[in-house]
Amino acid sequence: MRKCEEDEAVAPSIPATTEGEAVADPTPSQPSAAVAADASAQAKPAMGLVSATSTFNTNELTWVVDTGETSHMYKDIELFVQFEPIESSMETAANPLRILGNGTVRFPVKDSSDAVRTVELKDMNYVPRVAHNLFSVIKALVNDDFEIAIDKRECTLRHEGDGYVLSVPGGGGVDLYLMRGIGKRECALLAGGNANTKEALRWHRRTGHPGVNAMRQLHQIYFDSGTVSFPKIQINDLFCESCAFAKSTRLPFSRVIPKMTTRPGYVFHTIIGVLPI
Repeated sequence: MRKCEEDEAVAPSIPATTEGEAVADPTPSQPSAAVAADASAQAKPAMGLVSATSTFNTNELTWVVDTGETSHMYKDIELFVQFEPIESSMETAANPLRILGNGTVRFPVKDSSDAVRTVELKDMNYVPRVAHNLFSVIKALVNDDFEIAIDKRECTLRHEGDGYVLSVPGGGGVDLYLMRGIGKRECALLAGGNANTKEALRWHRRTGHPGVNAMRQLHQIYFDSGTVSFPKIQINDLFCESCAFAKSTRLPFSRVIPKMTTRPGYVFHTIIGVLPI
């Protein structure tokens, strides 16, 4: 009995808290050097692309200039002016990322003289689940005719063919260079001056994801009456992400009907149990 009383005397009282709440110590003491050093380390901003993904926000026309990535990556299909569906994947620190297409992207930016320029990036991978759009320095040098210089304050991109210069400052407090486009994604046109496939894709989803031939028949029947307004050429450039996922994961139908291995009565179940046959 005395032992229990002694334990109650020395045991500190811990107030009940809910998850995520901090409790102030009624008798604060001086923190140790190890604790202070750990707190100082946690207070420093995260460095690098992976650590910085949650520390700043980017829109669909913002690009992270990446010196280590070997491919351009973009997460929205509507800026592609040339597109070819593919099925591939790339390994990451977490889960693999699906690559659903490859093509050419064009978007407007302001150069160092504040004039609007159109940047064209070839061999762009369409990766819907990538955290941020990636501008690959290696691809820009090899495929896109850019000369690149990087210092502590900014990344300078000079296009050899058109001669314009883009100044990409560091931003977000995470030592990353962010290239920001202007305007909205609806300003992008498909190859040959065609409008984007947003309207055709909407009808494709509304009508149960039909194939190309069925979409052409739908257009032929309803275009003259004004029910559908998208031009027929959009059907050829139509790409549905849901259909691509379904086709990449579908399994073939079995041509053999397996024999039943249990009594027929055990196949049919209801709330009250097995129904006899």
